[in-house]
Amino acid sequence: MSLQDLYQLLGYVLFDRPDEFGIEQVGIYSARYAHLVTWPIDTFLATLAGRPVDLAAERELTWALLQGRPSPTG
Repeated sequence: MSLQDLYQLLGYVLFDRPDEFGIEQVGIYSARYAHLVTWPIDTFLATLAGRPVDLAAERELTWALLQGRPSPTG
C-alpha cells in the first residue's frame, strides 16, 4: 500500500467535517487478489499518528488550515 493511498483515505475522513457520512472505518480493496482490508477509524488514525487522535479537533484543524486561518487551538 502506498503512502498516497493512506493519504487519500485520511483525506476522506478529515474532509467529512460535519460527519455527514458517518465514516466508521476505511479500507482498501485489492481486485487482483479479491481481498478487502478495513480498519476502524480510531485504529487507523492512532496507527498513523502514533497516538490516540481527537477526530473532531483534527477535522477543525484541517479546515482551518485549508482556509488559511490559524489553528482553532492556538
